Amino acid sequence: MNPGSGPGSGAAFLYKLNGGTWEYVDTWSPTPATPDSGFGYSVDIGTQFAVVGAPWSADPVQGAGKAWIYAKEGSQ
Repeated sequence: MNPGSGPGSGAAFLYKLNGGTWEYVDTWSPTPATPDSGFGYSVDIGTQFAVVGAPWSADPVQGAGKAWIYAKEGSQ
């Protein structure tokens, strides 16, 4: 699935455990979305933050990669 901009742009899907059942919360996509960046290839989730990596992102340097940091809001 490539909800971003073109093949390989990627996405990360956030779920939470609620009473033994996993519930969909959100979909994260890179901004700006670029084809073949590999967004979501690596993910690390803590209690307050999540980091999503895109190892093949070419912005601003070809092959440098990028990481997006998401902060928890409210009680989600």
